[in-house]
Amino acid sequence: MIGGRGGPPRAFDAESEDVGLLLAAHAAVALAGARLEDHLRRAVSSRDLIGQAEGILMERYELTSDQAFQVLARVSQQTDRKLVDISDELCRTGTRPGRRLSR
Repeated sequence: MIGGRGGPPRAFDAESEDVGLLLAAHAAVALAGARLEDHLRRAVSSRDLIGQAEGILMERYELTSDQAFQVLARVSQQTDRKLVDISDELCRTGTRPGRRLSR
């Protein structure tokens, strides 16, 4: 019934509301799962990029993995940039940020 004796309109019956709530719950679970998957993909990608940057530093300067990570972390702190961004730049350019070769 629509309108009716001064009360709010009732476009949906109780069963329709239950179905709507069920669909909303399923959509919320699906969205949460998609967000988690995206977060995990980004984390793996970041970890791989940091590992590649460590490898570059290890080979170039004969460092251990821990030492290479410390170099990346120190540069990250000194430049106030994310570790993954420092690693990305090192992997793309082959030079440590802040230590670029001038031409």
